[in-house]
Amino acid sequence: MVGLTLIAVMHITYTQFFAPKPPAQPVTTKEQLVPVVERAPAPHQEEAPHLAALTPVVPAQYGIFAPAMQGTEKEVVLENEDMRVTLTSRGGRIKQVVLKNYQDHQSQPFTFLDEQSSYMGFQLSTHGMQLNTSDLFFKTADQAQSVKETGLAKATFTLPIGPGQYIRQVFSFPGKGYTLTHAWEMVGLGAAIVQGPIQFVWHDRIKRAEKDLEACRNKTTVNYYLADDRFDHLEERSEKKQEQLLQSPVQWLGIKQRFFTAGIIAQKAFTSGYVATTPTP
Repeated sequence: MVGLTLIAVMHITYTQFFAPKPPAQPVTTKEQLVPVVERAPAPHQEEAPHLAALTPVVPAQYGIFAPAMQGTEKEVVLENEDMRVTLTSRGGRIKQVVLKNYQDHQSQPFTFLDEQSSYMGFQLSTHGMQLNTSDLFFKTADQAQSVKETGLAKATFTLPIGPGQYIRQVFSFPGKGYTLTHAWEMVGLGAAIVQGPIQFVWHDRIKRAEKDLEACRNKTTVNYYLADDRFDHLEERSEKKQEQLLQSPVQWLGIKQRFFTAGIIAQKAFTSGYVATTPTP
């Protein structure tokens, strides 16, 4: 008992005072889109705590974006024979993904991503602040859609800011398969965005996908494929944080588990990127 007590005190002291600082983010030009992807393995608890926003929400400091910091959330569900995707107007982002043909370790429909595990959005600099689009309320007139094999479902989220100024996100979903297409555009906002990178930030607290938790953790990592045909990945089984700054154009990234992968495939390669995995005690 004395030994366990001393270990606990040492662990708490290290966490509070000696934990390593987070790495600096890559610096690029305004026109560049940079993915920042981090994953953490499934915790012992069945439900992970809700992930906090990357930056505090202080509406008065966001200039022309301030009105979009408040609004009413609306969900749009796109569904085909294989997958059900719930989109939300808060951030114009993916809120939940359910794989309809699979069950989790408790024989329930397999929720692959949800709001408690996955957090994603575009981060940009404005008025000296870091703004993430996941904090903004978009507008949509679309309703839930169940699409057949040869059909195509579509949902559009628009953030009007001023005359000729807006951010628009369009999600397209085929009648079969697991590919969700995401088109994103920002129009007339050059003066509002300072010089710096526009980053696609994705934090994923990996949900438990199978009964054997250790087997799930030991096969989970981040894979990536560079535009010069190089494939690589972070170490799968590690008790330390793994990270990599990708200074070459990135074609795709995938958060891989033993049986499933969630990935981003860029139509035009990302200019660079940063990936990391952090183990959960």
